[in-house]
Amino acid sequence: ISVVLTVSLGRERLYMPDLCGYDCYEAACRLREMGAVVRFAPIYSEGGEYDKVLRASKEVGEEIGQGSRITLFVSRPRRHGSVKVVDYRGLPLTVATQRIMRDGLALGEIIYAPSDKSDKNLVIGQSLIADTYVRWGSKIDITVAESPDDTEIETNGDKI
Repeated sequence: ISVVLTVSLGRERLYMPDLCGYDCYEAACRLREMGAVVRFAPIYSEGGEYDKVLRASKEVGEEIGQGSRITLFVSRPRRHGSVKVVDYRGLPLTVATQRIMRDGLALGEIIYAPSDKSDKNLVIGQSLIADTYVRWGSKIDITVAESPDDTEIETNGDKI
């Protein structure tokens, strides 16, 4: 008789990397791969490099888990006045995030909603109306399509 024993050390521990100086989009992708929920907060300045991570809401080396909310504080050019809101619907989440920042808006909440599989990871809604003008740095929330299969629970072979 042979016995097979599997030992687990528990879930993998992940720690906040040092992302200061990284391109904000590269840093966000790295954190999302670790399972974190990432949002940007602009820090406006005159001159210098833009779209660089200046600091994060979590300390370097701090343990982070699946679903941890992390804010990356990113260098942005100081501008005054208003900006025209464009229609971000139909864009992939990563592209929309980049354009929102470059257009002078601040990314607010990312809301995931069930949708058709062909829409997965595409922006399907936004809180600011396209073709209107808002104050520079205004917050915009976006809704991103999530496949219905991502939200189903399977029990004994039956999907609920």
